[in-house]
Amino acid sequence: MVSLPPSVEDSLPPDVTSDVVMSLGEPEGIDVPDDCDLPPPMDSDDEFDPSALDDVMSDVDDDNPGNELHMHDIGSTYVPTPEVAVNLRGRHDFAELYSPPRCLARGAEFNLHGNLSLDILSGWDFRRPDVCALALCVIQTLRVTFVILSPPCTIFSELQRLWNFKKMTKESVAFKWAEGMTYLSHSMACAELQHRHGRFFLFEHPATASSWKTPEVQKVVNLPGVFSVVIDQCMVGLKTKVTNTSVRKRTRLLTNAPSVAARFAGCRCNRQHDHQPIRGSEGGMRRSTFAQIYPPGLVEKLCCVARDLSA
Repeated sequence: MVSLPPSVEDSLPPDVTSDVVMSLGEPEGIDVPDDCDLPPPMDSDDEFDPSALDDVMSDVDDDNPGNELHMHDIGSTYVPTPEVAVNLRGRHDFAELYSPPRCLARGAEFNLHGNLSLDILSGWDFRRPDVCALALCVIQTLRVTFVILSPPCTIFSELQRLWNFKKMTKESVAFKWAEGMTYLSHSMACAELQHRHGRFFLFEHPATASSWKTPEVQKVVNLPGVFSVVIDQCMVGLKTKVTNTSVRKRTRLLTNAPSVAARFAGCRCNRQHDHQPIRGSEGGMRRSTFAQIYPPGLVEKLCCVARDLSA
């Protein structure tokens, strides 16, 4: 049974009821399987035995009949597939989840080490519980200092509520909501893991997204030392693809990294420029899709935070 939150329910046509029996069931929390023992906390020098992930990896390998270890080339940045990531060692100052290389592509400029960009483009399909569990294991094994989490906000966005939900069937909305909650729950599991072991995370979603009201996010919001900062991305260089007009895209950053407050100070719109609404298309691409790409100023500030934490 899938029950939609009121914000979604109110956006649906009046002739559909709220409770629909769905084969996908309720979105479940992400747990590390019993056969995937996490390594000890940070104060232990013991090495994690990658053979503990054999059962998890056996499912991932089904999609790779040759069982080949390989890196995925995204632009000029090489990032590990799940098959490779399980064997990684060494220093990892930062990692990005749910995005192609953004900060990673500029990490060397800031003397940062790491190559984890866990995204569908590099084989990380977080609709699969085994892949979600593997990501948690890899983050903990490598003791990644700073994890940047940017799961898709589509189903939670204000644009969806205002424009799209009424055009979708009840079943389609419920399915997409469950999928979105899978991504969100996994992101919060990563944030909790980092917090529990004294490391750092940053989760970003639009400031008006309904995800902020979910129990999963609120649980992380209430952890000690966690705070949020609201920014307008026009102040870090977000502009449209063709006309080069600023796009505000108000965004909330949830984090336990102390320097985020200082690094993003002054990033609320100063009202000294015009804005292009995010709705509509430009240059053959929806503006909302183009706005998912981090502008250079946002990438630079996140790299500065990662450098602060690794110093």
